[in-house]
Amino acid sequence: MSEQTLTVPGSWGDRVGEGAPGRDRPETEAVGERIGEPGGRSRRRRALWTAAAIVATLPFVVPFAWLVLSALKPVGQFYAFPPTLLPDPP
Repeated sequence: MSEQTLTVPGSWGDRVGEGAPGRDRPETEAVGERIGEPGGRSRRRRALWTAAAIVATLPFVVPFAWLVLSALKPVGQFYAFPPTLLPDPP
């Protein structure tokens, strides 16, 4: 069987899996192997994306939580100042 190559238009190499020029990567290493490596850059990147997702959801979650908690309060506690987060039993 002869060796077949797949040419991808706009890629850096003629074969799938070849890296950009000047990048040292063994021929046997698959393209996606380095994504799930424990430690290093991928873990840090995942933590940053998770933190960004949490921060991005806060403007939507906090008002909804306030709405639900306010619906559980009696009218006197609803209009009380300073407002309380949790309803106090009547």
